[in-house]
Amino acid sequence: NENIDILIGTQMITKGLDFPNVSLVGVLAADMMLYVDDYKATEKTFQLITQVCGRAGRGDIRGKALIQTYSPNHWVLDCAKNQDFKAFYSQEIRLRQSLNYPPFSDVVHIVVSGENLISVRENIDMITKNLVKEFDENEISATILGPTPSPIPKIENRHRYRILIKCKATSFIREILKRNTYTNSKTDCVVSVDINSNNML
Repeated sequence: NENIDILIGTQMITKGLDFPNVSLVGVLAADMMLYVDDYKATEKTFQLITQVCGRAGRGDIRGKALIQTYSPNHWVLDCAKNQDFKAFYSQEIRLRQSLNYPPFSDVVHIVVSGENLISVRENIDMITKNLVKEFDENEISATILGPTPSPIPKIENRHRYRILIKCKATSFIREILKRNTYTNSKTDCVVSVDINSNNML
């Protein structure tokens, strides 16, 4: 009903809302997502900024977007500012290839969580050791990163440790994962396994 002059929202405000008379959009700390421990960080940042900037100027009034950043010269922000999808893809695909990230490989994200930190570490160490052994025995080419604390190391009083595996997630690899991603039944630890996850935190 246009009874308000200012809208303040989280990322949800970018999801397809249509306000014809919005002429100015501001993005605060736009580069915050660039530095999270996620191979999709640049892609998510580019998507978010281009989507939120698209909320302005949808009617007859010309739109403007103001982006607050601590990294004004970052190539992702430059591509987003110019709405240059081709330039973003060209840079991003080269980066992913050099680091062997999807689509050039798969990333298996394994997280062990539990209330007892010692149990969590023992279980993630056991899983890592077993996977390394099976990969070596079957001469599987894979890079195992970790175990390390998850980027969000504790949620609801549960400690979280993870490993990342860069490999081709063939059916054989998936069988190996099924055999080896379990925990000691005497603990409250839980294992989650995700391949090419949308959330690496």
